[in-house]
Amino acid sequence: MHKLSFLLIAFVILFSACTQESHITPAELLCEAKTNPSGIATTLPKFRWKNIATENKSGQSAYQILVASSPAQLQKGNADLWDSGKILSSNSVWIPYEGTPLQSRSVTYWKIKVWDKNNAPSKWSEIQNFSVGLLNSNDWKGEYIGMDSLEAEFNSPFLRKTFVLNDKYDELFLHVNSLGYHEVYVNNQRVGDAVLAPAESQFDKRSFSLSYDISSYLKEGKNAVVLWLGYGWYKHFKEKAHNGPLVKAQLEGLKNGKWETLLKTDNSWKVAESEYSIWDISKFGGEILDANRINPDFASPELDDTNWAQASEIQVPEHLVTPQVVELNRVQEKYVPSEITLLENGDYLVDMGKNLTGNITVHFATLPKGHEVTLHYSDFLVSKNKELFKDQFDKPGWKKPSERNQLFRSQTDKYISSGEKGVFTNKFNYRAFRYLKISNLPFPLPKDSISAHLIHTDFKDAASFSCSDELLNTIHDLFAHTIKCLTIGGKMVDCPHFERLGYGGDGNASTMTAQTLYNLPSLYTTWLTHWADCNGEEGDMPHTAPTYWSSGGGPYWCTFIIKAAWETYLNYGDKRVLETFYPNMLNWLGFIQLYSPNVLLEEYPTTENRNWFLGDWATPEGIDQRDPRSVGLVTNCAIVDSYDKMIKIAKVLNKTSDLKKFVSKKKELSEAVHKTFYNPESASYGSGVQIDLAYPLLLGITPDSLKEKVTASLSSQILVKDKGHLATGLVGLPIITQWVNSNNTSELMYQMMTKKDYPGYGYMLENGATTTWEHWRGERSRIHNCYNAPGSWYYQSIGGIQPLEDYPGYKRFLLAPRPPKAIKWAKVSKETPYGTIRVDWQKEQDQMIIQAAIPTGSKAKLVLPEGVNNCLINTKTVKPDQQGNIWVESGEYTISY
Repeated sequence: MHKLSFLLIAFVILFSACTQESHITPAELLCEAKTNPSGIATTLPKFRWKNIATENKSGQSAYQILVASSPAQLQKGNADLWDSGKILSSNSVWIPYEGTPLQSRSVTYWKIKVWDKNNAPSKWSEIQNFSVGLLNSNDWKGEYIGMDSLEAEFNSPFLRKTFVLNDKYDELFLHVNSLGYHEVYVNNQRVGDAVLAPAESQFDKRSFSLSYDISSYLKEGKNAVVLWLGYGWYKHFKEKAHNGPLVKAQLEGLKNGKWETLLKTDNSWKVAESEYSIWDISKFGGEILDANRINPDFASPELDDTNWAQASEIQVPEHLVTPQVVELNRVQEKYVPSEITLLENGDYLVDMGKNLTGNITVHFATLPKGHEVTLHYSDFLVSKNKELFKDQFDKPGWKKPSERNQLFRSQTDKYISSGEKGVFTNKFNYRAFRYLKISNLPFPLPKDSISAHLIHTDFKDAASFSCSDELLNTIHDLFAHTIKCLTIGGKMVDCPHFERLGYGGDGNASTMTAQTLYNLPSLYTTWLTHWADCNGEEGDMPHTAPTYWSSGGGPYWCTFIIKAAWETYLNYGDKRVLETFYPNMLNWLGFIQLYSPNVLLEEYPTTENRNWFLGDWATPEGIDQRDPRSVGLVTNCAIVDSYDKMIKIAKVLNKTSDLKKFVSKKKELSEAVHKTFYNPESASYGSGVQIDLAYPLLLGITPDSLKEKVTASLSSQILVKDKGHLATGLVGLPIITQWVNSNNTSELMYQMMTKKDYPGYGYMLENGATTTWEHWRGERSRIHNCYNAPGSWYYQSIGGIQPLEDYPGYKRFLLAPRPPKAIKWAKVSKETPYGTIRVDWQKEQDQMIIQAAIPTGSKAKLVLPEGVNNCLINTKTVKPDQQGNIWVESGEYTISY
């Protein structure tokens, strides 16, 4: 009887374990940080997913990945490429593929299931897919083709080919490598919705390819493929092979497990001018849309193209062609005019309500045939900012904003009527504007005839913030919108109208904010690839990447190769970004040693790819950013900062000998900086401005015995001399922000952030800003990447969410809200590779109450304020452990102290 009871109990336990529902479900499956990507750039992809839990302290104990060559195989449970088996692991991010070796063109399908901490399995996920792009030079069969050089200089041409498809194929992919932009059309249908593709690159080293699954566009019988080309950045490359845009492409089909090349570019393709052309290409000039040239059937298989010319084959210097890693550019938001004003001269002034980077669409009523309408763009109006510049007009060399900013160089487009109703929209260019002036339009312009469209790289939002202080909320949203306006084409530009360059200084200034607000691992991998491609043999770096001419900056600009790589690893957790660019980091530090004969870095000569030797830049009036004391201090601090990051990177990569060298270099240079630039009489460094004091404090250059004095000097500089303002430039802002985040000085930061007079964000807002500016007074650009660094303060100090360096990707993170007294509540969220962190707190009398959500797979290190010895977590009193830590596992909690 006892034996029977035992067997019955054992059976019940076993049955219960087999039927128990899992408390976690895998969601948001990604390959190479993307959903179902086509044409990835590696044969060793990495997978990740988030686990959605139904109870606190749930966790993954194991996972299984199945990868197959077709959905049918996967549905049968036949993982003919890889069956990982049940892997006992809590890891759900950056899981490497370990199956049958993949190669160019591989198309695969995958799914996963996970087990929770009780060993209960989830259901299988939905099937996902990815394909591999063309990775090797011998994979390419097509030639570069374009329009005849004399005709191609200004037009955006069509390249067309018809062909007959009779066989059935399992997969059909079109691989396209254009020098300049392209759009793909098949049988009069546009393929996809991306714009301004591909991303730019350093064209003497690399160009990008894209892979399109066009199976659903093709039909049995006659088909037509058209590649519509535009200039893009290739027109600015000084060693370009041709006046016009070029492309090579090939269509490949998979049948019976083998790939066949069905179509490739050569001189048998036909070419014709489109309705779009471009003028003044040296200054991001305008597009001209001649509606008389519109041919709605240009991609129809039935079109008679006998009058089209033959395409020209063009020899292009050898370079790498690699699949694009960064997401494509897409239209993200639509704007309608807030106001339209008829000016005295008959022009229409259109106010879109806020600045944006993107394109415009204007519907025109019937105009006379050949009638030209001109569209001008500006990010602000001088007429609304006269007071702002009243002290500037008479300065030597100053060009009045009416001359420089009203139309922002060549931001001008033209529409030529066909004599019927028509539509103008940008095709292969983008605009940066709030105001649109339409000239030579002989009839009223209704609001519903105009729309503008925000364009940026198709990344995902990764954070949200709101609090009881509306001014802070508005400034936060200013940062967030500005970064969207700047993030286009595989990098963050300094400004989207004047230069459109990926400056390293601007990038360093905004990286912490950008990577907090948005999911950008692919964009930063691509941008860092540009920097690696620009890395000279002796290690020299430009100030922008890609680089096209000699751009201003200093050593801080070049440290992007180190600082951005580290921040990308810290925020997203993929070690490959450190492994890939580590040689370039070493190479550049070797160059720095050439100009550091006596430990300290000295000014090095300019080159065709970089100019100037700056410390800080874009400082407010009264700060001498060219003061040699400040320049010397800031540039050498930037090198100390680089060694500090290299110490961390060497630890991650287990580079033991390098680690010792970097520790020694940092110590030696830190001592030299302190000895050379510290002034004991004033307890300050360099010229005594904010950056000169904050940088040595942040990096630990200041000896412990002097930190209190130097901190007091910095506080005095801010509160007394600078009257509570942020008196620094694009280099100083991230330094001040990091110092605040590390030293619990939110009260001081709050005072600086909320000033409404010059210089400050309140001043910008008082003068109509909807994006941040290039200069505190508003000169030149009003959509710029100089002043976005304090965005991270909202999350790291007010929200208290900070990544921990030993646990990248927020696997473990700091939870320590340190809000200013004036803020009564805040709601903060941060998306991580593991899921969403939420911190909603409010003050009730003398008590802090936090509603916290910690993603499955993560842990939070709760740090109590000084003087607080315990807290309540879901009504249970909790004290710090022997190390002074309170670790909070995944789930949702109410925390109070």
